[in-house]
Amino acid sequence: MPDFRRPCPCRKPAPGVLHQAAHDLAIDLSRSWTVGDSPCDIGAGRRAGTRTMLVAAAPLQHTAADAHRATTSEALSHVLRHHLSTPQDQS
Repeated sequence: MPDFRRPCPCRKPAPGVLHQAAHDLAIDLSRSWTVGDSPCDIGAGRRAGTRTMLVAAAPLQHTAADAHRATTSEALSHVLRHHLSTPQDQS
């Protein structure tokens, strides 16, 4: 259908959905992670200015994530460890 073939800023790899979440929830994207299992997820995260974590059995060609883990559990553990080891603003 022609109406669904046009580009949409909310459709990955465009970062619109991440920008909207950041606005609605007062999220600092520069201190955030996008965790996903596809090049579109990683692309959206990069375009939104987040760090990126690829969840896949092996790194994907042509997908430059900041980190890679085999399982979602491993990915979220990494993100949490990183968050806890990064000094937080006291304001």
